[in-house]
Amino acid sequence: MIVFDPKDEKCKKPFGSVMQGEEIEIDLRISRRLGACKVSLLLFRDGEEKHEIYPMLFKEHEKHREVYMVKFSINEEGLYWYRFSFTDIGGEKNIGRGHENKAFIDSDLCWQLTVYERGFETPEWIKGGIMYQIFPDRFYRSSNYDPVIREDSYLREDWGGIPAHIRPEDGSVPNNDFFGGNLRGIIEKLDHLKSLNVNCIYLNPIFEAASNHKYDTGDYEKIDPVFGNEDIFKELCSKAEEKGIKVILDGVFSHTGADSRYFNKKGRYLDKGAYQSKTSKYYPWYDFGEWPDGYRSWWGIDTLPEVKEEEPSFLEYITGEKGILTRWLHAGAAGYRLDVADELPDVFLDKLRERVKSTDPQSFIIGEVWEDASNKISYGRRRRYLLGRQLDSVMNYVFREGIMSFVKYGDAFSLAEKVESVVQNYPPQVLNCLMNILGTHDTARALTETGSVEKLKCAALIQFFLPGVPCIYYGDEAGMTGGRDPYCRGCYPWGGENEELFAFYRTLGRVRTENKDVLKDGKYFTNYVNQYIICYERTNLSGQIFVIVKVSEGCTVLSPEDIGIEVSEGKKIVDMIDGHVIEGSIVLNGVGGKVLRSEVRDNDEK
Repeated sequence: MIVFDPKDEKCKKPFGSVMQGEEIEIDLRISRRLGACKVSLLLFRDGEEKHEIYPMLFKEHEKHREVYMVKFSINEEGLYWYRFSFTDIGGEKNIGRGHENKAFIDSDLCWQLTVYERGFETPEWIKGGIMYQIFPDRFYRSSNYDPVIREDSYLREDWGGIPAHIRPEDGSVPNNDFFGGNLRGIIEKLDHLKSLNVNCIYLNPIFEAASNHKYDTGDYEKIDPVFGNEDIFKELCSKAEEKGIKVILDGVFSHTGADSRYFNKKGRYLDKGAYQSKTSKYYPWYDFGEWPDGYRSWWGIDTLPEVKEEEPSFLEYITGEKGILTRWLHAGAAGYRLDVADELPDVFLDKLRERVKSTDPQSFIIGEVWEDASNKISYGRRRRYLLGRQLDSVMNYVFREGIMSFVKYGDAFSLAEKVESVVQNYPPQVLNCLMNILGTHDTARALTETGSVEKLKCAALIQFFLPGVPCIYYGDEAGMTGGRDPYCRGCYPWGGENEELFAFYRTLGRVRTENKDVLKDGKYFTNYVNQYIICYERTNLSGQIFVIVKVSEGCTVLSPEDIGIEVSEGKKIVDMIDGHVIEGSIVLNGVGGKVLRSEVRDNDEK
């Protein structure tokens, strides 16, 4: 009766989000039997009840349907919503979003339209690359550095032991056991990362702090001596750069540690902290209901007092011309991953981007957001992370959820829906540098989550070729296991890696790098889905890549046409994983997958 699908360029051009001022064409197909007239598009700006009405003009007949068309542009960036209306013999009716994002009569639900700022750019160097996340204390302990351990912590000599457990009496995790991983250890393992074709290291916090995770910042101006010092950090950045690898830091700006130079609850620092004196220059940073013990803290954890990010002196300290952001960019950092970005106010994120990009336009700003960041509501307010004045991109927990559900339970339709939703909602320059994850320091290990090496291989294969940039959580490539914090933060098993899995990750890295021309910005299409199989395509002017993954036992035979590959004379289909040429049907034996590319046959092959 009604045909409209925003994924189809016959219905909407351009695909997905649009640039401020860019012309949009939308075509709506209505069955002639409805006798529709006065067809309109209704456009709503997010948060406003009033709307613009765009009359749609008759365009053409198409079999038993009439096609109505409208062209328009939106001159102000923001989040918008649209649906349709028409009049028939019974009066005015709505056409809105229904099942599978298709059009339904009498639906008031709208389709999302993201309009980003003209001139919005994101770093080119990360696109088509591979990230690697390191929890510094657990990666590698170099014998060329002696860690400095606080008196209330202890250094363990059982590398690979189980991290300190949750305390049964109060459910807390002490986080005061250290295994001695350090920055010099990362330097010594740069060749390991290069063998995986990594071009970006994301470091969990390295600034001085009491805990082993360092999310309780003690001093933003100092590298924690358990890891090294500023000179060693500069050496890491320099030697990584020589190998084509950049380093980004974890920026923890929503709270500090109670045991810090700013709050100084334990009196460790010479500076007067906010806890010690109302005359402290840091006192305005914190929110005291009743001083000194009645302070607001992050999720009620009293070791993590929250800061007032909009406080001018805090803003200047972090985002000022000589602030923390600039300091570490000048020391060699290539950007920041922002912890709990949804708890950072807009004014802070605006100023952070201004400072980072004025220092180096190619610096990378990525935010921790667990949901769809294009329409995220945080603390009662719609966020504008991805419109051009805040983040470059986000950690992609949406893809992770879809991938894990698929490989564990066989839910390819849900995976396709999640990917397609993000692809439609995010600006392309954001999409192409998404941080695509399977595991992090906040989740169970990928192998523990998937349950088998075979299923993890499937998950990683999907991860490596979706839009965005795959991020390996240190040790996932080695087969590390573990539940959520603290068990996902174990020591890398040097010498005890799962060689089969490690070889597979190296192969994925090689194949991804060899096909960077397509993967850096290639469009995404879902070409074939059933419950246990998904095939998707990445395509641009450089070529086409087809990824097919199966998570069920038994044998499945598909033709190239089934998954969208056009077979023509003079072309061959190559499996990029093993180099084999596919002749005829595509055979999938058991759990696994293929990465296929159509190539021109050599003369001696014709």
